[in-house]
Amino acid sequence: MGAALFDRLPLEIQETIASFLSYHELAACARVSQAWNTVFNPILWRHVEIPKNTDRNEARHNAWSSRLEE
Repeated sequence: MGAALFDRLPLEIQETIASFLSYHELAACARVSQAWNTVFNPILWRHVEIPKNTDRNEARHNAWSSRLEE
């Protein structure tokens, strides 16, 4: 499927296709064009993983974690 054909699909179909892609595939798709970035970039940010606190400043880590949960 070419980029022009994908661009003509309804947004719901584009998002369904995107749901089958890995994080790295989504990132690659977001770099194809501005139109694709509009579709794929928000999906990339839906599930951000924060690693366990490797920083010695636990208060700062907890503050960031609590802000993200809001």
